[in-house]
Amino acid sequence: MLIEAIIHSERNPTMSSPATQQPTPQLFFQTINSYQRTEALKAAIELDVFTAIGEGNSAVPEIAERCQTSERGMRILCDYLCIMGFLAKDGGRYSMTQDSAVFLDKRSPAYLGGAIDFLLSPMLTDGFKDLAAAVRKGGAVISEEGVVAPEHPIWLCEFCARDGPDDGDAFAVDGQTGGRKGGSKSEDS
Repeated sequence: MLIEAIIHSERNPTMSSPATQQPTPQLFFQTINSYQRTEALKAAIELDVFTAIGEGNSAVPEIAERCQTSERGMRILCDYLCIMGFLAKDGGRYSMTQDSAVFLDKRSPAYLGGAIDFLLSPMLTDGFKDLAAAVRKGGAVISEEGVVAPEHPIWLCEFCARDGPDDGDAFAVDGQTGGRKGGSKSEDS
């Protein structure tokens, strides 16, 4: 959310000009509530919402049945995903945005959903739970090296174990499809 506000202020110079804009708590509330966006996206990935929609399930009853959820819960989640820009809604039917189709449908070669196991792991996020203490200390409060220690368990996750670009698993996006070039270790082994 903070990055979005910065980008918006760069596009709209009047937003950052104190003389032309009244004070607003918008940035405060966007930032303090950004965990809701993260958790909603995480839930959608864990429930396979994007893959379900990519398979042709576009109405709430279909998506809920495919994802084994309540219809009410799925409707709320899908509506929030629309607000965030991950889904589009036309009447009672949901569809993926181009970015969601490329990066959040498990059938896509450029699927990024598996990254949540790494990016949202407690070993990584715990270092931000008491950031004030880290600032006071001048370094990580979770251990001397934080998660940068070469043998830290966080580097053993499936997402991190993928081959690097030199091994034929470049995570580079091609300009046409957004697809990943090459295969992963788990696919080749």
